[in-house]
Amino acid sequence: MAATLRRKSMSEGSDRPKVVIVPEHTKVTNGTDVQEKLIIAARVFSDLLKPTFGPRGLDKMLYKTDGTTAVTNDGAKIVAELLVRHPAAKMMVSMANAQEEDCGDGITTTMLICGSLLIEANSLLRKGLHPLTLVDGYEMALKAARDQMAA
Repeated sequence: MAATLRRKSMSEGSDRPKVVIVPEHTKVTNGTDVQEKLIIAARVFSDLLKPTFGPRGLDKMLYKTDGTTAVTNDGAKIVAELLVRHPAAKMMVSMANAQEEDCGDGITTTMLICGSLLIEANSLLRKGLHPLTLVDGYEMALKAARDQMAA
């Protein structure tokens, strides 16, 4: 395995430059690129469930690791059978599990809403909106939705 040396600049948090040994194929990305990659990965996860939504939702055929297959359009079952490694996909699985524990249903709907929010978030971030401003906006929208449901 070939490796290259990459010197960290002093602006990366230290008085002295540090030497970090990384594999040659390693790509260093900044925060904006990382945010976009995480959003895209989570959207792919929600897009996986989109065709299963509603009364005319399509079935998915799942090929399990034990060699068996299952055909379902149940979001909970699909999410439970997926083997995920990507951090964004793990977050989506965690959200699905929380939805299942709290309500017992609505996983596909939750995933689709999350996917839609992420599409809008990515668009706003690309336009230069600060991530904390985006979070504040989503929290205000959540409060307004809760107030409306309570009324």
